[in-house]
Amino acid sequence: MHTNYYFFLPLLALLFSANSIFSENENFDPQRITIENVYATTTKVPQYQNHVLNCFDGDTTTIWQTMDGIYENEGIMIYFPEPTYIYDIVLYDVDGKTTSRFEKYYDGRSAYWGTIDQKISSLFIKFTGSNQHKNGRYSFGVSEIELLDENENPYAINTPKLIKGQVKASSALTPEIAYSPNNLVDGQKENAWSEAVKGLGVGQKINFSLEEEVQVKQLKIWNGYQRSKEHFVANASMQSFTFGTKGGEKKSYTIKRKEGGQVIDLGTTFSGKEFELEITGADAGTKYQDLVISEILLQNGNSSVTVFTGEEEKRVKDNFALNHKILQRVLDKRLNDSKEESVGENATIYRTSSLSLRSNNTFVLYDREEETRVVNYNDSEDDEPYEEEESNVISEIIADGNWEIKSIEDDKVVIRIFGKKFTPLNSSDLYKGKVTNSSLRIFQDNLTITHDEVKGQKVLAPIRIF
Repeated sequence: MHTNYYFFLPLLALLFSANSIFSENENFDPQRITIENVYATTTKVPQYQNHVLNCFDGDTTTIWQTMDGIYENEGIMIYFPEPTYIYDIVLYDVDGKTTSRFEKYYDGRSAYWGTIDQKISSLFIKFTGSNQHKNGRYSFGVSEIELLDENENPYAINTPKLIKGQVKASSALTPEIAYSPNNLVDGQKENAWSEAVKGLGVGQKINFSLEEEVQVKQLKIWNGYQRSKEHFVANASMQSFTFGTKGGEKKSYTIKRKEGGQVIDLGTTFSGKEFELEITGADAGTKYQDLVISEILLQNGNSSVTVFTGEEEKRVKDNFALNHKILQRVLDKRLNDSKEESVGENATIYRTSSLSLRSNNTFVLYDREEETRVVNYNDSEDDEPYEEEESNVISEIIADGNWEIKSIEDDKVVIRIFGKKFTPLNSSDLYKGKVTNSSLRIFQDNLTITHDEVKGQKVLAPIRIF
């Protein structure tokens, strides 16, 4: 059965003002580190005002929040451009007070009670409880996240600059939610854009339109489909491209076919609001001709741009605009169910399932089957017999990805979920910045949602809706 582990950070006194954690200490000269990318699994609308980058601005009056109704197992993923020493982290809630209702996973390793105290490349903060309650719905909010140095002082943090804009492509594979060009700037390397023309995608263009002028000296590109080793090998990737201002100067570049991010030095500074990348060469995949790119960062030295397209917020609003009574019962809620079955006189099988269908058309699913058996022991003739309860995990599945509506009626909704299905070696494997384990599989399933139940055809056991 799933257990939430709580660890308690020291309850630090708030030594500084409510507006800025650093503002009152004039002699404090923090070390500086860089966050390359960050994303949250869910964000309350309006998302630009509640963006996760608010957690790193040194201002406790700006906040990030989950959607109302969902909090448990939601979280924030942080990526660093290179291994970075982190002693520990401190979270402040929306009132500027420290909170301990979270677990931390660094490079896939858990630290339920302890500190991190080492160089890391990725950090996932998973919330284990709520700290807000409004109109009968619980949620989680964070005003600030401190990353501590070796002296337990908070770092100053270079973060991407959040700029409103659009990302468009010549074509995109369907379903759009899975292969949209917006996936190029969502901070999630497991999501990707794929072109949809015959051949390997040579001649396809990607256009970035920003509301503010920026300078671009480098691109960091996660070439190909970075979701897994199998995805990467199966699909085509870029070999060469041109980049520059739209309608202006462009230069030619090459890129390797390899996993991980690659920094492309542009050899010049492109300034403007509109930029264009055109694919001029491609490397074929072993299975598909579709050319895939997972992520593109516009960079200027240590600074980069996070493009806020508003596409995720549009999906949230569209789903709620349906005003469907069945969807309202399941969206942005964690549905839990458990069942037990006696097997013989001394054994019981427990099955626990949970499903979170987020209004941004993503989901996470947990399914675990565990056998508990009472074993009789008699170590020697002189000892009294005794019993012990032993548990054994029969199967465990963690799945996440996207969902789309297939059909909708008054009394039921059928959706398709699709993404990656993972059988972890241990519970922390899911929170690695990159999963290459052979236990990762691609899957899809159709779920039928009624007033009382969510039922899958292949993966998901029935979950009762209470």
